[in-house]
Amino acid sequence: MSAAEITLNVTEFKARSLSLLEDIAKGRLSRIIITKRGKPLAVVSPSPAEETEPKFGYGAMKGRSSSRPAST
Repeated sequence: MSAAEITLNVTEFKARSLSLLEDIAKGRLSRIIITKRGKPLAVVSPSPAEETEPKFGYGAMKGRSSSRPAST
């Protein structure tokens, strides 16, 4: 099942924005086209997936260790 795409005018988007953004986040909508006076004004779509850290190899331990000053 592919996510739907909808077109809304600015007023309707403003009234329903929180639930529409939740639908985008959950994958129920692929994108929202917002219009003003019948002309496309903006497109809302999911953000690209975050890059994951490498599981092995160079850089795998980046940010996972800490060092303390040597005690004297």
